[in-house]
Amino acid sequence: MGINDLINFDFMDPPPIQTLISAMETLYNLSALDDEGLLTKLGRLMAEFPLDPNLAKMMLTSVDLGCSEEITTVVAMLSV
Repeated sequence: MGINDLINFDFMDPPPIQTLISAMETLYNLSALDDEGLLTKLGRLMAEFPLDPNLAKMMLTSVDLGCSEEITTVVAMLSV
């Protein structure tokens, strides 16, 4: 979408700054954002999933760990 500065973005109904910062910190901790606040390759992959960021990262990481079936079951149960 080409939005690089969420803090100064002109939202119609802006979220509280602390909420936005907390969300960005969470994404950074999941390696979805880099040091400049831009999406990483992993972040772009996570955005493809219609899931919470934590669950999307679980799904992607499970491929490398060879436990995709098990994690898919866990994510399905957590998403109900």
